Amino acid sequence: MKKTMVILCGMLLILCLVGVANALTVIGTAAYEGNNYKLIYDDDNNGNSVVWLDYTNDEDAWEAQLSWASNLDSHLTYNIYESYTVSWNDAVWRLSNMTGNNGVWGYEGDPDNDGIYTYAYGYNLENSEMGHLFYSELGNSGYYNTDGTTNTYTEPEYFLLNTGDFENLVPDFYWSNLEYTDYQARTFNMATGYQGATCKSQNATDAFNTKYGLNPSVQFDPGFGLAIRGASVTPVPEPATMLLLGSGLVGLFGFRRKFRKK
Repeated sequence: MKKTMVILCGMLLILCLVGVANALTVIGTAAYEGNNYKLIYDDDNNGNSVVWLDYTNDEDAWEAQLSWASNLDSHLTYNIYESYTVSWNDAVWRLSNMTGNNGVWGYEGDPDNDGIYTYAYGYNLENSEMGHLFYSELGNSGYYNTDGTTNTYTEPEYFLLNTGDFENLVPDFYWSNLEYTDYQARTFNMATGYQGATCKSQNATDAFNTKYGLNPSVQFDPGFGLAIRGASVTPVPEPATMLLLGSGLVGLFGFRRKFRKK
């Protein structure tokens, strides 16, 4: 009988948790500058659970985007759906994390599927938060496949063909929070699936050109901002589910008492 009770409770618990079973789940909205934007929960982005704000900040220099993200919380009004509770693991919003600064270029992904990538630049890199979103969660392909062949593109989306619940991603490059050199910061390009680096500002671009004597000069290209925040999201069982759970347990206890009398 105890075994039966455990099985029933387990099955009903699964029913309670289906609200966050999908890797990407809309858990609410946030009001920002007069509009509402989705809060999209990713339950496993390189071992961490995070929430994306479905808002793309206009092109700007790297440090300006860092400042925008870190000060975002005070400008948001949250509307978390009643079926979820959220505990923020990061103190503030931020730009996405990116690992690896070794300057090695590649496209083969992770052939061993062990989570270890031997390069930091290129394509099919899912160990960055934006790379994981682009390739793994949204299921997009980059310019290069893992076998070295290339894909053709169609404007204006290029390779950002699948956006899921996102409505405001743009096929262009976004800044990460990782500084690369005195002149550059790491970036992820949502148009091509390319993980690389870009000069951080106009002043950094000018200094880069001067140091390396580049002619023609590299032109400064401002990037977009996409905010992310570590969070733990817990589903709140719906009343119908709780009623089902209660009814099942009451029925089971009643059956057990009846069984004992025989």
